[in-house]
This record gives sequence, structure tokens and C-alpha cells, in this order.
Amino acid sequence: MQAHLFAPSRRSYEPDINKLASLLSPDIISSTTLFAIEEVDESVALPRYIAQTTDLTEEQTEELKITFASLSETDIELKFGEAVIEPSSGLEINAENLPASFFGTSDAELLEADAARSSIQETLLKIMEAKPSGIDYPEKDWQGEKLTAYNEFVKRLGRVPLEDKGAYLTEYMVGQAAENPPQEIDIAVWKEVQEHLAREVMLFGRASDWFSITGKLHQLITDQRSFNDDFVRRINDTYLHIDGNKAVSIGMDVCMNLAIRAIGTIKVYGPGMGALVSSLWIVTKSLLPDPSAKVNAAINELHNKVTEIFRHSLKSIETTDQMLAIDWGLLDQFGTLLESKELIWPRDLTLLRAAQSRAFHYVALQSTVQLMSHSHSISWLTIGVIDIQKKVNGKQDGRWSGNHYLTHSVYSKGGGCGCGKGWYLRELFLGYSVATSGSPQPTHSDAPANLQKKLFGTNIHNEEDPELGLTKGFLIYPDSKDRTGWNLKQLGFSG
Repeated sequence: MQAHLFAPSRRSYEPDINKLASLLSPDIISSTTLFAIEEVDESVALPRYIAQTTDLTEEQTEELKITFASLSETDIELKFGEAVIEPSSGLEINAENLPASFFGTSDAELLEADAARSSIQETLLKIMEAKPSGIDYPEKDWQGEKLTAYNEFVKRLGRVPLEDKGAYLTEYMVGQAAENPPQEIDIAVWKEVQEHLAREVMLFGRASDWFSITGKLHQLITDQRSFNDDFVRRINDTYLHIDGNKAVSIGMDVCMNLAIRAIGTIKVYGPGMGALVSSLWIVTKSLLPDPSAKVNAAINELHNKVTEIFRHSLKSIETTDQMLAIDWGLLDQFGTLLESKELIWPRDLTLLRAAQSRAFHYVALQSTVQLMSHSHSISWLTIGVIDIQKKVNGKQDGRWSGNHYLTHSVYSKGGGCGCGKGWYLRELFLGYSVATSGSPQPTHSDAPANLQKKLFGTNIHNEEDPELGLTKGFLIYPDSKDRTGWNLKQLGFSG
């Protein structure tokens, strides 16, 4: 029977474990795998696993029960039963339950970025929804001297701005037309009309630059480097090599919300662009039969359904462009965002594309990596976190060794005879446990090196194939936010 130790708080449990180890026989100590016994942060769910044994004999089980009962000052909970350590939550990942470290920010910075994005989104969503504002163009209500001034501008420009809609007229042309104002028109009225028409034709042009079929947002969505509709197959072909006919389910709403939050953390333009992409996505979802935008298909066929979703996005952009051309209330709000610098189109889209790619690749791997587990007639291969307890010479600090993480070492006093005393650490990595019929113990091996590098590498700003930059917590803590939704087992071995 296996034994499991759970801790109800985030404090360090090294004193408790060292005390327990000093009272147990060496054979129990050698069969025990320690997990995170040091102090942990709030990304770790409670209660948390801190230790697991292999199968114990009846005598060892009784010894452990009696010894544990003598530890009157510990709040550790001891449980027995058949188990491999599972993450406590099978929740699907979402942008809110990933730690701030995933976005390269502190908790405070992430909340600040979220707030800035949400504030801009209140206005942008109204624009992207393309519902009439009820506010008409001011010149339609002008009378008297103001109407006379307006008619004079139309005469000098040779075009009606409301009909031109930025196709030809520019701010410069309005400025030229304003020279030598008629003496019969008050100069203040003349300047007021000039300023409105200059802003109007400017906004017609800017709206076209952003939302027309040849505009920036339309091109961003159609740019394969930004929203790659075949991202799951690319991930599989490069890292997983699963049969492409296997079915998989991808939550596009999860992909997009993760991308949106990541975009929002980019300095200067992030909140505005995050709000723009978020507003477009909210409108897109409203056009889908399933607001979660889940797509289910064979890996090699999934891109067809993803492409169909993005077609709805393109249609939404076109609708917004058409409404901005006829609704002054919406066009004016768009102009206010531009003039306040809350909405800025970046000259370089590298960081934005990288944020989107990283989000999409994260969800793709989370949704498919379990498919690497498989069974044959006499063997079973399970992918998970290989967690090996090893005895080492002396005290060591935690560190990465290639794609493996070695925790800091903990000293054990061993049993009453002193057997098993010494320094122990945990070596953790993504790998396979292979069980074969007739073999008493499973064996372990590494997952593909490029897959491990993809998960834990730090080159997160590559727009084509960014590394995910996952932290050591993904390996150490089965219940951490980093592992939510991955459903990877903690597979313990003795070194």
C-alpha cells in the first residue's frame, strides 16, 4: 500500500519531514519521494502533496502509522491508498488562472495592465459591435453663419466630406481651403468649421487605415504569422509526432483570451491593442453557435474549422468599417482613443505576434501532449513529470541541468541505526514511465529534448515558434497554477 503526505499550508515542512525521517527505518525512507517541502507561493493549491512512498509492507505501514502518530506538533495529513500523484484540478486552463510569471510581470503589473485594457475596451467594444450610436454628423444640423461657412468649404474643396469619406480629401486640403476666409463670416465660426472638417476627414482616413479590407486589422488577422490556423498540426509535426488522424479538442476562446491578456502586458501599445483584439473576439464569438469556440477534429483537419472562425472575424471588421463611415458618434469615439494615445498601432508587430503564437502553442500542447501516452499488448507508456529522489554528496542549491530541474538538497538523519542518513534532492523532468507486463518496476526515459526545450526555454519572443518559458514550479508542484489543465501525473522513482 502506498502512503501519501498532504500539507495544509504554504510554510516550509522541512522541520516536520526531518523529524519524521529521524524516527523511521531506512527502508521506508529509501522508498519515499519528496515533493515540495519548502515554503511555496500562492500559485500552489492547498492542500498540497509533499511526499509519496512506493508500496509498503504491512509491517512498514504499521511502523509509519505509529511513528506519524507520535508527531503531535505537525499539521501534515497521512493517507494510504493506491495512487499516482495527480494534479488536483482538471480545469481547462484560462487566462485568469495562470500565474503572472507566465506573462513576464508581477501580480501588481498584471492587474494594472488588465485594468488599462478593460478601460479602453469599454469604448472599443461599442465601436466593434457596430451598433448605431444615435449621434449624427454635426454639419447636418448647422444653420445660419455656420452653414454658410460649411457650404463655402465644400465649394473650395470641390467635394462633400461626408460623401468623400476620406477617399481623396485630407487635413492638408482642408487647411488650404481655409486660407483667406470670407469677410462676411466670423473668424471664430470659420475656424470652428475648419477644425471639425479637418478632424472628420482625418478620422475617415484613419478608420479606413485600421478597418477597411486593406486595413491594418484585416491584414493582422489574415497574416499567417499572427493567427496561424494550422498551429496544432505544426506543433504536432515539430514536437509530438502523434498520428495526425487522432481527434483533439481545442478551445479557441481559451487561446484568444490567453493571447489578449499577454498582448495587454506589452509596454506602450499593449493595453490598446489587447482591447482591440478582445473587442473583435467578443463580437466574433457572438456569431458562433458555441461561444466557447471549441473545435473538435483530427489533428490534420483542425485548421479547416479554425479558418472558419477567423472568417467571422474578418466579416466583423468589415461591418465596423462600414458603420464608422456613417456614424459620427462611433467615429468620434474612435478618434478620441487615437488622440489620447490610448490606441496606438505598433510599427513593429513582433511582440504582438509572439504573444499570440505563445498563447496558441501553449493551449495546443496542453490539449495534445497526453496523446503521447499509449499502450501495446504487453507495455504501457505514460507521459508525465518524472520525479526521482537521489542521494547526493553535501548541500546543493536548486538549479536547472539542461531540461532537468534539481531541487535544493534536504538532509535526512536516517533511521535509528543511522542507515539512510545523508543529503537528498529531487530530479524532475518531462518524460515517460514505461511499464511492461512481467516487469516488477516501470522504467523511465526523457520526453523529446526539443519538446522539453519548447516548454521550459526562455525565448518567448520568437513570433514563429516561441518557447513557453514555463518555470520550475510546473515540474515541482502538481497542484500549481502552472500545471492547471495539463493533467500530467507525477511519476516517482528512486535514484
